[in-house]
Amino acid sequence: MASRLLALALIGTLVVCNLCTLNCSLRVPSGFGEPGLAFNGSGNPVTTYMVWGEDDLKFAQWDGSAWLRKTVDTRGLCWHPSLAADSLGSPAVSYGDQRLGFARWDGTKWIRDTVDDGVVCGYSSLAFDGSGNPAIAYRNGNRELKLARHNGADWVCETVDVVEYCGYTSLAFDSQGNPAIGYCGFADCDLRVARWNVTNWVLQTVESGWLQAPSLAFDGSGKPSIAYIDSRDRALRFAHWDGTDWVLQTLVGGDVGDCASLAFDGLGNPAVSYTVGGTLELGRWDGTKWVRSTVAIGQVCSQDSLAFDGSGNAAIAYCRGLDLKLARWDGVKWTEETVIEGRTRRFYSWGLFPIAIVVPVLLLLLGGSGFYSAHSRLILGVGALAILTGLASGIAFVRYANEIPTQDYASGVTVGFAVLGSLAVSFLCVCAGILVLVRVWWVRQRPSHR
Repeated sequence: MASRLLALALIGTLVVCNLCTLNCSLRVPSGFGEPGLAFNGSGNPVTTYMVWGEDDLKFAQWDGSAWLRKTVDTRGLCWHPSLAADSLGSPAVSYGDQRLGFARWDGTKWIRDTVDDGVVCGYSSLAFDGSGNPAIAYRNGNRELKLARHNGADWVCETVDVVEYCGYTSLAFDSQGNPAIGYCGFADCDLRVARWNVTNWVLQTVESGWLQAPSLAFDGSGKPSIAYIDSRDRALRFAHWDGTDWVLQTLVGGDVGDCASLAFDGLGNPAVSYTVGGTLELGRWDGTKWVRSTVAIGQVCSQDSLAFDGSGNAAIAYCRGLDLKLARWDGVKWTEETVIEGRTRRFYSWGLFPIAIVVPVLLLLLGGSGFYSAHSRLILGVGALAILTGLASGIAFVRYANEIPTQDYASGVTVGFAVLGSLAVSFLCVCAGILVLVRVWWVRQRPSHR
């Protein structure tokens, strides 16, 4: 009687745990880090992104009717990609942590190259010079500012500034083909710009303070501008070089996200995309003042990428909720489309669970001593199967849970209940098998005690 009561309690617990496990799911976002955006030679948008929980670099390209997705690099540590298109519209991307990688699309496949195999701390910025050669600004293991330029045959790396700096770099070329790099100091986080004047690097401080995430671009007259975030009051600022000095403006007073993206339209007017309280906005200079417009509302991550198409219309790649999105201005309004949907992963009670749990429990409830004696080998196999299934599924659940970060995109409580429920099912599966094996042993021992 006691064993049957125990079996009934076990069945009830298993049913509850199975229902919880089957209904508990966790959506995983497709994009990771800041998505890149550019337009290819056909005028179609292309974007790079990271899959959350993986280190592979992905690429999506619109072919006129659908998004075509490809993998750029699967070697891991492909963090912080920077996407750019050359003069022919062929996309290329720099990326990496611990090593600096470069990949270029040749029309049919990605051609990969290692730029710097030393200790590289990510946050690279890719741009093409007037001759169509790529260049990458990045920092090494000592947080020194470096620039790698391809001379047509090989990569040549040089040190631009030995001061330690933090966070992102932003590289752009002026109309003469001279590079400029925006970056922030490490100790004081002053905003700096390094410009090549044909013979040497000229270093300037744009603004002092706790500044971050610079985005640098040149206007039509060859003057640089830079958008950045003031961490002290979470304000979005814009600085423009007037030929003599940097002129500073505040675009948004506070509650701005961690990043901003600057680009110039075909008329030479600047535009900056950014987030405010999870809402994606675009600030655009109309010739006399900054005009703000709302692009997407709610659950927008702070990293986004702004670019203009051949018609001068703005487009922004960003992550909203769990999906990678693209917003495009059609001249009248913003239209939003999904590039990659966030995938749904579930903690399923696998096919062996009914066999590994229900059968042992039925044996405990209905099987008498005579049945156990007559079919002891079969019952031993069922018990062993239940134990092995429980152990294997428990290990799989733990490994899977460790691959899913809980910050930003998912609730740690949700993940915790899913893991606990799955482990409970696995544990009770093992218990059911052990109880069956114990009863077989007990039935076999009974004659010796008569």
